[in-house]
Amino acid sequence: MILKPQDVLFLLKLISLTKAPWIFNELAISLGMSASEVHAAAKRAVVARLAVKQNGEILPKIGNLQEFLLHGIQYVFVPERGELNRGFPTSYAAEPLVKMFADNQELPQCH
Repeated sequence: MILKPQDVLFLLKLISLTKAPWIFNELAISLGMSASEVHAAAKRAVVARLAVKQNGEILPKIGNLQEFLLHGIQYVFVPERGELNRGFPTSYAAEPLVKMFADNQELPQCH
């Protein structure tokens, strides 16, 4: 199974619940996902060892998830870089930061 970006959202939501009981339908509504997609995210998280199923509950494996978020996520969800085009200035290219950095010859950060 291949992880999907919404699987990370699912796991972070579980952590935010701080061991409060939850059901798939309620979690789906709070995440803006379907219950079947939340269920699939739970299955993928268990297969990836980012969560564990104990006594019928899905619990995040904090250590594994922390390692994945710090060191692995950049290799799993690689952005597709497109050609240069116009966009909205972001980061150091946007106000007020643009005034704080020395002007350089690089193209501004845009999204």
